Amino acid sequence: MTNEKENIVGYIAGVMKAGFHIRGYSFLGTGKVYDPENAIVITNKRVLFITVPMPGGDKMIANIDVPLLQSLIARKDIENKLKEMLSSMPLKQILESHPKNYFINILDIKK
Repeated sequence: MTNEKENIVGYIAGVMKAGFHIRGYSFLGTGKVYDPENAIVITNKRVLFITVPMPGGDKMIANIDVPLLQSLIARKDIENKLKEMLSSMPLKQILESHPKNYFINILDIKK
């Protein structure tokens, strides 16, 4: 791509990674979720997978997948927080805001 400015094309809030894999672990009542990303931001150059900070958003509590529940019942809260992040932070800062955030360049996506 050229040196054109990166512009946000759209976003999807309240998502979770799908597939048949172990989402996380719980030991003695508490644990972690391996894939806490709960939003996708699409730009003209990249697709970004973002963890919007939510209470317990990367936790497994008493074998309950908190991010799964949030994606089902708190989607609007995730969207509102994502909008706030997009309006107040540059994309670089959003990507660096959580160690699990990552992106894929549009040119690397095959048909």
